[in-house]
Amino acid sequence: MAYYGGDQKRYAEMAIPIILVILVALVVGVKVFGLNIPVISDIMGGGKATHTLIITNEQDLESAKQFATDISSRVTKITPVVDPNVVQHLKPGYITSNNYDLVILYGDNTALTYDARKEITAYVNNGGSLLIVKGAGLKGLNADGTPSEYIFGWDVDDLATIIKFSPDCPTLTECNDVNAITVTPDQMHDVTLTPVQWEHPMIERIGLNAPLSIDITKYPNFKGIVRVVDSENKKVAWIDWYDADGKPHSAPAIIGYNAGVTGGRIVYLAYNPLELNQEDLFRNVIMWVTKET
Repeated sequence: MAYYGGDQKRYAEMAIPIILVILVALVVGVKVFGLNIPVISDIMGGGKATHTLIITNEQDLESAKQFATDISSRVTKITPVVDPNVVQHLKPGYITSNNYDLVILYGDNTALTYDARKEITAYVNNGGSLLIVKGAGLKGLNADGTPSEYIFGWDVDDLATIIKFSPDCPTLTECNDVNAITVTPDQMHDVTLTPVQWEHPMIERIGLNAPLSIDITKYPNFKGIVRVVDSENKKVAWIDWYDADGKPHSAPAIIGYNAGVTGGRIVYLAYNPLELNQEDLFRNVIMWVTKET
């Protein structure tokens, strides 16, 4: 009877270095080129690559690029596309044809055209994930690229069918700019993040089981909070604070809900958690809005 043990051993010895070379190549692909390779990415802590588009404007472009770097280094394995030219690019089919997993409106000076609102709405209605940071998208954008003074709100045009929160404005004449609804750090004292939905994955996964006191004097990058009204009571957490006269104030800090007939998700952040070094909270926001939790 023929004995093949020697051949099997020799083949095994040859296979080991080949397998090692393949593994090294896969690791390099994940680390250097940002490839999303199942198992390898998970082992390295990368998770699923999230194809992300950040819609911004020229004025906030550098800040948006930093935001993109933060997302890439702390949450996903790819660098998001940052697009300041919504007039040129955000036409029907632009977002959906590029198969974005997440669309982010970023920058208080970011304004949207009618076509942009229509396309974002279609994207969410088809199951897309939308993250709005602070005052991004409140203004309308004229054909010449200048912000319109007449549109001040997210619930305008097609977006009104999916957006269920609005600027905290007594009247439009009193409130036609993001600055009018922004509370700056120098106006805030004894700041607290107070969850409403304690069992929501955004909150539960960071182990928060009591209101979180925040000493904002320790965070020079913190730019404040934008006040909104949550019409459907979908708040995940409040930001509470006192003014210089000791009067208490509060505003929704995080609003999250399902929108669209096929279950797209929307999250509104009234402040940037990364400015307060809340990396775990930010990561969980991204994971929830993209349906990873």
